[in-house]
Amino acid sequence: MESVQSIKYCIRPARFVSVQRNYSRGCLNGGILVSFDVLKQYNITTQELLLWNSGVIAIDRYRAYLANHPYGTNEQTEQFICNCTNTRTFGVLCEYQFSQSSFEATIFSQYNQKLKYPLGSQLFGITTCYVTSFPCDYGKVCLDWRNICDGTQNCVDGTDEDYCEHLLLNECNPEREYRCRSGMCIDEEYFLDGDIDCQDQSDEQRYSIYALTRLCFAGPKMDCEERILDSKKYISCGDGSELSFITQYRDKSMSIDIDTCYSFRERQWKCELNNREIMWTNPANGHCLDYVDNATNVLKDENDCIFIHKCALTRQGQHYLCPCTGNGCRVYFHSYCSSNDISLFAYPSGRIFTSFVETYYKSNEHNFDRNVWPDVFIFTRSIKCNNAMWAAPDITNQKDWLVNETLVVTYVRALSAHPLEVLLCERHQSINANETNYGNCWNDSYPNQAKHCPNSVPYSCISKYNVNDGIRDCARAADEAMNNWYEDYLSIQKHRFQCSETEKTSLTVLSIGDNRADCKKSNHDEYSKKYNVELNHLKCVSRDSADCIFLRQYIAESSIEDTNTTEKVDNSIKFWNSCDSYWEKSYGADETDCHQWKCPSHYTFKQFYQCRSGQCIYENWLCNGEWDCSDGSDEEGIQLLTEHTIGEHNLKLFQLLKTNLTQQKNRCLKENSERPFTQFCDRETEYPCLLANVDDPMNFRLNRPCINLRQLGDGRVDCYGGLDERNILNCSSHEQLGFGFKCNINDRCIPRMQQCSNNDRCFNGNDRLLCIYLYNNSYVKCNGQLSTATVQDVHCLNGSCLPNSRCNGLVECPFGEDEYYCPTGSSSTTVNYRPHIKKSYFRSIKIQLPTYSPFSFLINESRQ
Repeated sequence: MESVQSIKYCIRPARFVSVQRNYSRGCLNGGILVSFDVLKQYNITTQELLLWNSGVIAIDRYRAYLANHPYGTNEQTEQFICNCTNTRTFGVLCEYQFSQSSFEATIFSQYNQKLKYPLGSQLFGITTCYVTSFPCDYGKVCLDWRNICDGTQNCVDGTDEDYCEHLLLNECNPEREYRCRSGMCIDEEYFLDGDIDCQDQSDEQRYSIYALTRLCFAGPKMDCEERILDSKKYISCGDGSELSFITQYRDKSMSIDIDTCYSFRERQWKCELNNREIMWTNPANGHCLDYVDNATNVLKDENDCIFIHKCALTRQGQHYLCPCTGNGCRVYFHSYCSSNDISLFAYPSGRIFTSFVETYYKSNEHNFDRNVWPDVFIFTRSIKCNNAMWAAPDITNQKDWLVNETLVVTYVRALSAHPLEVLLCERHQSINANETNYGNCWNDSYPNQAKHCPNSVPYSCISKYNVNDGIRDCARAADEAMNNWYEDYLSIQKHRFQCSETEKTSLTVLSIGDNRADCKKSNHDEYSKKYNVELNHLKCVSRDSADCIFLRQYIAESSIEDTNTTEKVDNSIKFWNSCDSYWEKSYGADETDCHQWKCPSHYTFKQFYQCRSGQCIYENWLCNGEWDCSDGSDEEGIQLLTEHTIGEHNLKLFQLLKTNLTQQKNRCLKENSERPFTQFCDRETEYPCLLANVDDPMNFRLNRPCINLRQLGDGRVDCYGGLDERNILNCSSHEQLGFGFKCNINDRCIPRMQQCSNNDRCFNGNDRLLCIYLYNNSYVKCNGQLSTATVQDVHCLNGSCLPNSRCNGLVECPFGEDEYYCPTGSSSTTVNYRPHIKKSYFRSIKIQLPTYSPFSFLINESRQ
């Protein structure tokens, strides 16, 4: 249970200091002094003494006293114990004091402060660094313990990856143990039991991992402290959370889905290198600052040339002493950099990206107004390319070991991990073509236990159990397309998923129901046709729960029976169910190409409105606040209609209803008036929403939150999360997106009721702006209290807070952000999107047939 989870903390000081205590002063902070004699007289046990918070040293002395041991009798001045009656105090003399009511409360208070002040976790502390027991030159950015044996070379010469094969190629007992991807063995009963036991989390569903790691920075969870990365494509934040390695490079730093470690660990020493969120590097410790003014206790860079380059890179005047920003700093380079060669200027200084690369700017020609990234990467240290080959750059011939930043970005796009390692080894191989020894994958020590990544430089060996498992281990994902491997995984097949007899895979549970089809031919890792179950809906929370039992059984069965069955599905529908705005066929195939569709005539019992898309809906769904037309032309989109484009069908409908187009337009405007960001848009031609595909959707001056009404339902996502394509995109094969949130065009979506919750968020963090009404994406109420459940209090963008104002149908924040992404119409009061009770367009026709006795047929037959 969370409420009774032990919090383990241990401080290892850099040097030990002898504590001098003045026992003659007695107990401090209101503590009560009790002698050993009194304790013995009243039979006070050592277990009871633990509740006095005076520490185990005093209790050990009392136990020695009871045993008449010299340790207890020779120190006459210490023959007492302090009862620290104030729960905030502790220590031999009650000399220490917590800031909160208890140790636990103090720890949780510190984490709450991190939620309120994200920068504080790095500004008011030091970065935890791992000190190796072996020589390791790791450059300027210190190591996290997770960097050891993570498959990426963080030390020069790759010493942090030496001897890691002993764990990688470890064997487990197939009868009673589960083998984690890392090679760690756990008892089989811990597989799919709702609790993460493997350090790489490969024993549980991916949703469980995201629920854990998303808030690693916000709570003292041992699962976070012990967690290692499950893939080479991630970098460690130092607290159990992770980021994709591509966030380190230019393309992703310009994207709206860029996220950052709460500790800012991945940005240290290069805080300026982010096109979207530029910060200032503290030259003393590499920490990132929003702004430096004359009251900030931050020293100016000793090197004036570095300082003026940082001014040019920030572009927003992050330092009060900066005389310029962007390209305007070029005129200052001569005076600030008189002793430096700015044709190739080193910044960030030192080896920041990796231990073997330095970065440089061609300052004379670099466009600081458009790009903050260095122009060139120069390899200056060696790494291991395989068991017998090192890439050792010749720094005297710098030209051979220099690559342009555009080439680095190309490799980032093409590779799943460590692009700079690949670049360096390929460069070494091109210069030293005679060195082609790839080693033997430790076959001497572990015969037939490892597989070699084909066409891979740097040379890589992986466990035979990591082939075709749904996770890329080789540089170009060659491990997911290997042949002649199937017999190697038989000992663990009951814990791995096989797509079918014709598509043999060894998928871990991480790939089951993760909204990404790894079974290319059948999609069985996402949907079970046999049981008619969408696997992403299953949540394994405890070993004996129905979902856990089903998943274990489903995985075990996959390698026993042939799941490559093609079931015949009746995909036919009634003619009149086409183009009716409802999805009868998978992915709405019956609702496309409706522009030439003819709506039913205006029967007396039901009339129909024809959308601009050609779809036909009941006329009473018009202007009801909810999109029924895929292009929204029954609501906001009706403003595009004119007397010339309304169509003969709708013209007759309005005549029948004794109304006209202008009245219906005004009616729709009124019905949809309580919407966010409307003050920025012309509602007769535009639809208000946060923009997709821009660097900063929240910068309303640069990116006005409006799109043209013609962009609604056009199949292209223009609003953040796909809101403009809510009736086009899908959450499942038969479910429209609605007010669900699309994490990515080809990725999962989050149902409305699970949005902004702790347990269901986009793996890539894309839904961060969806929760703008939360304080720093955390459950902080208006009264400052941190809630464990979803809150309805709204923190407006202007800093004000409105209790219980989320999705109440009233625009109360200045920009209406309290109503952003809130369901409208009938969807606002139910869980489902568009909960209309759909009936046939046509009345049932009763046919009265004559009644015949079954015996009459027998009589006629006998006569014949």
